[in-house]
Amino acid sequence: MNKLLKYLKMVVVFVLIVSSTYLMAEVIVVSDIDDTIRATNVLNRSEMIINALRGFKSFPRLIDIYCDINDYYRKKGEDVTFYYLSAAPRKLSVDSWLESNNAPKGIVQQRRNRDIFGSPEDYKFGYLKKFLLDKKRIADENNDELEVIMFGDNGEKDPIVYKRIMEDKDIKINNMKAYIRKVTSAGAFFPKINYFYSEKDLLEDFALVVDPQLKIQIESEYAQGTLVPEYVVEANGLRQ
Repeated sequence: MNKLLKYLKMVVVFVLIVSSTYLMAEVIVVSDIDDTIRATNVLNRSEMIINALRGFKSFPRLIDIYCDINDYYRKKGEDVTFYYLSAAPRKLSVDSWLESNNAPKGIVQQRRNRDIFGSPEDYKFGYLKKFLLDKKRIADENNDELEVIMFGDNGEKDPIVYKRIMEDKDIKINNMKAYIRKVTSAGAFFPKINYFYSEKDLLEDFALVVDPQLKIQIESEYAQGTLVPEYVVEANGLRQ
C-alpha cells in the first residue's frame, strides 16, 4: 500500500511539472483586405469605383483557407486570432463585408480620422507593431508561444510593412511568415516574403491545414481559369 501511495505521489509530481512547463500556443493571422481577400483593383481607380458600385467580390478560396486555418488550430487546442488591417477609412467599414463573405470573426483595424493624413505604410506598421507587442507581452507573461501568419498584396505597401515587422528588433517573434498576393508584376520582391499568384500556390505550405475537398476545388478552378480575377491575370502578364 505504501509503495502504491509513493508511486501515485510521483505521478502527481510529474504531471504538475509537465503541466507547468507546457507551452500553450496562439496563432495570429494578420490580413489586409483590398486585393488580398477582396477583389478591389486599387491600382486602377476607375475600375475600383466600378467594383465598389457593383459590390466588391471576394477571393473566396483564400477566405476558405482562413476558415481551415481557424478550424485546424482550434482542433489542436490552440487559440486563433484574426487581425484584419486595412488602410481604408473607418467610414468605409469592412465589418459587414467580412461577415457577408464568411470570413472568420476577428479584430478589424481601419484608419481613424487622425490617421488619414499619414502614410498607409507607417499607419499599418505602427498599429500592427503595437498589436503584436501587446500579444507578445501577454504570451511571455504566461510562458506561451506565438505563431504569426501575415497575408497581404503587392499593390501597395504590404510587403514593406511585413518586412519591417519581421526585422523589427522589439518584436522578436521567431515563428513569423508573410504571404503576398501578386496583383502586379512591378515593385520590389523581398527574400523573406512568400509571394503567390493564386491560392493554388499556397497549397504546399498549408498542406496540413487545407481540407482535401478545398484542395480539389482550388486545383479545379485554377485549371478552368476561374480562380484568379482577370485584372490580376492581366497585371501579371500571365494566363491561368
